Amino acid sequence: MLKLVKQLRKDSADLMFWYKNGPCGKGIHRQLLDLGWQCQVVAPSLIPKKAGDREKTDRRDSLMPARLYRAGVLTPVWVPDSAHGALRDLAGAREDIKHLQRQAKQHLLAFLLRHGRSYSGKSSWTLAH
Repeated sequence: MLKLVKQLRKDSADLMFWYKNGPCGKGIHRQLLDLGWQCQVVAPSLIPKKAGDREKTDRRDSLMPARLYRAGVLTPVWVPDSAHGALRDLAGAREDIKHLQRQAKQHLLAFLLRHGRSYSGKSSWTLAH
C-alpha cells in the first residue's frame, strides 16, 4: 500500500482515498489511516447509477465515482475498528456453531426415528433424553 501511495503522490498532489465496501476493504482502510491518509468507504448500494448503464470498463469504473465524489453525492459508511471487527467475527462464529449444532441434533433424531427409536418424554435434549 505504501508503494502505491508513493507512486500516486509523486506530483505532491493531495490525495483522498475511497472505495466500495467489500470483503478486504476494512484492512485497506486501516492501512491507509495508519499511513496518515484520509480514506472513506462507500456502500455499493449507495452509489447512484443511470438507468440502463450496464457497460463495465475499468476506465468508467474509476471516472464516474471520482466525479460523484467531487460532486458530494457519495455517502460514506462507518467502518468498524479491529475490536468491533473481532466482536462481529466472534458473534458470527457463534451463530455458525449454533446452526451446526441444530443440524446435528436434527440428523441424529432423524437417524433414530428411521430405526424405530423415539423418546416419549416431555422435552428433548435433557439428561433424561
